[in-house]
Amino acid sequence: MFAVNHNRVAVTLASGFHGSRLPYIKHTVDFKLLAVLPIVSSKMYPEGENEKYWFGYRASCFEKIADCSNQRFIFICRNQTTTVFDIPRSYIDELTPFFNNSSDDEGNVKHYHIVIHKMLDGKVTMLLSKPTLKRIDISEYLVE
Repeated sequence: MFAVNHNRVAVTLASGFHGSRLPYIKHTVDFKLLAVLPIVSSKMYPEGENEKYWFGYRASCFEKIADCSNQRFIFICRNQTTTVFDIPRSYIDELTPFFNNSSDDEGNVKHYHIVIHKMLDGKVTMLLSKPTLKRIDISEYLVE
């Protein structure tokens, strides 16, 4: 458990919030819940001179926090240095038609494949795989 309380703002990191397998950050002000943030982590996979990070995204990870108005997703890219992205769920949901996915035997999406690249030149991108490969800049979501 990780907790910070500063000027009436509390941020708590708790593994398995509401019975989920994902850790979450709970953000409160004056004990009012403002946001609950699922956290996913990926090790680095070398891809030429660039760093590749792979994440699985299931919309169901937000089901237990559906009443929270500020839903965001925290992506942690682990290598010699750690890079963190804080991306609104609404933005990720807009992009799901462009991600590859894994499906069950009936053709229902089990999870989407989210790929983040850290380029040698310092750019950070997310890979869209459909209809053709395309990288989009996600530097605005980088947590400094």
